[in-house]
Amino acid sequence: MNWVLVHDELLVHCLPCLATIIISFAREFEGQLKHTLRTLNVSQSAFAHVAPNFLTSSTRGTVDVWDVQTGNFLFKFKSCGGGVVCAIAPLDGGLVAFGGTDSKISVWDNDKLLTFPVKSSVYALCSLPRGKFASGTEKGLIQVWDTNSRVCVAAIQGSNRGVEALLALPNDQLASAFDDNTVRVWSLATSALVTTLHGHTATVSALALLRDGNLASGSWDFTIRIWDYSKSLCVRQLLGHTKPVASLLVLPDGKLVSGARDNCVRVWDVGDGTCLHKLPATGGLCLHNNNELVVFGKLEITFWW
Repeated sequence: MNWVLVHDELLVHCLPCLATIIISFAREFEGQLKHTLRTLNVSQSAFAHVAPNFLTSSTRGTVDVWDVQTGNFLFKFKSCGGGVVCAIAPLDGGLVAFGGTDSKISVWDNDKLLTFPVKSSVYALCSLPRGKFASGTEKGLIQVWDTNSRVCVAAIQGSNRGVEALLALPNDQLASAFDDNTVRVWSLATSALVTTLHGHTATVSALALLRDGNLASGSWDFTIRIWDYSKSLCVRQLLGHTKPVASLLVLPDGKLVSGARDNCVRVWDVGDGTCLHKLPATGGLCLHNNNELVVFGKLEITFWW
């Protein structure tokens, strides 16, 4: 499940298996409902912002395009033959990539779809520098793709278990979270394993890079771990969630936001591990510059002031 930081004012929050959604001001954690978009079979883990529109994907392999300002549905297109699981935006040139259960990646560039064949369901995507992006599959395969040529330029068999999240790191490195309870860091230049981070006791489902250069990981063991990954060292645990942590996002001021399946969003001071705010909401969050908070549910998308 994804958290998306669009701009500096708005958080968008989504989580699977949710029929409705709660939205609150990102700064005050309260607000007034502006409008609601009615939709069906939204895959809450796969949405993207391409100004001025939002794209939401469905379990039927279609993608709906919405105007954020008016709340109007614009059009839809077919992304893949199966359910859409993950999305990233923007790639170079404002492209959006979607991965799903039909063993392919679709890249949308406003007027056509480009397809990238994969050997199994795609669970994770992340944007990389120099016109590339990475994908991770249910069978533990990580691939690096050139967007323009649609060629796989590197392949890493990271594990025999599913890749749950990917994150680009400085120094041409890539972090990957697996459902074998580990986080692995790779060199993109050589495809070599740099380090493996052990400590979680269940699937690792979310990653975020903190402002101090440390790495945050969220897990189905209900915890968030902060890593000095250059030393393979866990420097702190953040405790408080009572169900699996599904998503992580770093705010512009450096605070860490976590979403979990306990119907709670927490805002953390990662310096001392203090939970600063607790919001009764479930899902993935996104900041937007017009002070609206948008949350994606299974049957509706709601916009709040």
